[in-house]
Amino acid sequence: VDRAEVERGVGEIRALGVTGIVVCGIFSPTRTDQEEKVGALIKELYPESSVTLSHTIGHIGLLERENAAILNETLKDLCRKTVSGFRHALQQMGTSCPLFLTQNDGTIISEHQAVSTPVFTFASGPTNSMRGAAFLCKVKDAVVVDIGGTTTDVGVLRNRFPREASTDVRVAGGRTNFRMPDVNSVGLGGGSYVRKNKEGRTTVGPLSAGYKLKNEALVFGTPESNRDPTSGRSLTTTDVAVAAGLMGLGDKSLVSHLPPDDVTSALKRIQQLVE
Repeated sequence: VDRAEVERGVGEIRALGVTGIVVCGIFSPTRTDQEEKVGALIKELYPESSVTLSHTIGHIGLLERENAAILNETLKDLCRKTVSGFRHALQQMGTSCPLFLTQNDGTIISEHQAVSTPVFTFASGPTNSMRGAAFLCKVKDAVVVDIGGTTTDVGVLRNRFPREASTDVRVAGGRTNFRMPDVNSVGLGGGSYVRKNKEGRTTVGPLSAGYKLKNEALVFGTPESNRDPTSGRSLTTTDVAVAAGLMGLGDKSLVSHLPPDDVTSALKRIQQLVE
């Protein structure tokens, strides 16, 4: 390790006001000493910086590991705020118990570890559903379908834990190689918009009302707001399900005007997306 080179690089980074730094060395998962020495030098020269060593995040592939380490470093501020919010909520409840978060692979991690390696937790939503399914259904191996407000995530349980994805995992189009569940996501959820395209065909998603479902779905509106084009009310998959009699939610009379053929068409499209 060339100390002078590290000092020069840290000086340039510091001058730019950048506080997040990633150290990525060739074959570092098999030989960690170089990254560890550089990381220690960075903390000595720039104590207020935050450092991610790539060998603690990814596997042997250089570019994929570099991407994963960069993603980890960029998530740290968000993770600190999230963990701080959880801790504050626990304190308000008068609870002083340890705080753990779920990792992408279905295991748990302490709050301090999560702040250092948040990339291991950010895809744990589907994982939580799969682990919950294993617990509630008392099964070891199964296919789990997790339907949320925006997406439907399909994963596989193997011996009660989510099956991990292959070495090459794409996140927002970028290749990475850290631990991720093998999940297929479809832009279909309870808040997905149901519309007609120019050819008159029914489309479902991927745009969704998401957490604003009560403010946008027809079954939660009023006759007046549903007729007002400026109210923000739109036809969603929840409205279709209520109109079809598949669920009781909101006011069914507000979707009684939907043509049966349109409801059937939307249900067929939903089934196609899931299959």
